[in-house]
Amino acid sequence: MMKTLNTLKKWWVILAVALAGCTGYGSLNVEAIDSNQSINGSMAQYGQNSNHLFVLLPHQRRIASYRFGADGLLTKGPLAYGRDMETLFPTEDYLFVGTMEGVSIYDLKNELSNFEEIGQFRHIRSCDPVVVQGNYAYSTLRSGTVCGSTVNRLDVIDISDITNPQGVGAVQMSDPHGLGVDGNLLFVCEGAKGLKVFSLENPIEPILIKHFQNIHAYDLIPANKILIAIGDNGILQYDYTDPENIQQISQLL
Repeated sequence: MMKTLNTLKKWWVILAVALAGCTGYGSLNVEAIDSNQSINGSMAQYGQNSNHLFVLLPHQRRIASYRFGADGLLTKGPLAYGRDMETLFPTEDYLFVGTMEGVSIYDLKNELSNFEEIGQFRHIRSCDPVVVQGNYAYSTLRSGTVCGSTVNRLDVIDISDITNPQGVGAVQMSDPHGLGVDGNLLFVCEGAKGLKVFSLENPIEPILIKHFQNIHAYDLIPANKILIAIGDNGILQYDYTDPENIQQISQLL
């Protein structure tokens, strides 16, 4: 069962490349995807953990879930309800949902009823994807969107008390879009202004260590020292084994 699911995860990446009509140099390192890691980007409206596939249905103001069965088939699971939902990021125990007004947190541990919203982090009305690692969540706010914001910012949110998340830091940005985190590195897409890499040695104070300015980046996936970024330049792949010397290793147009 897990082998089948792992293969499907990797085929999602290959399918994305094929749909992009890729030409160019290099090849996509799908083997870099961890066996238990979802490969969706932070701007995605779907995601999965080891037990469920989640699909955001914004016009219906709900998130549908489907359980992975032992036979490889999907069965319907509980629902999560909310307003102005845009993106989602599942962990094993919680589902983090980026909304126009902040980040909502749903408890996934009780499957006897619909998933319950147990925590909220609110900010001015804005579009904001969210990613999570350990006791911290990271979310971007962007201006010039249908959400009506005039703010461009990266927020750091303390989720150690999952029912009472608190903003503990912020970094001013230019045009933030999707983001991803892996270990002590945080990657943030800046649209036409490139891709930024931050050190998280102190998780509440991201420090900029690298700025790739000559690319367009909309969303990304970091996995096992390989970063896959997508934008107007196509699909770019970077090796960040050495954070001091991050190297582009392929481009698929």
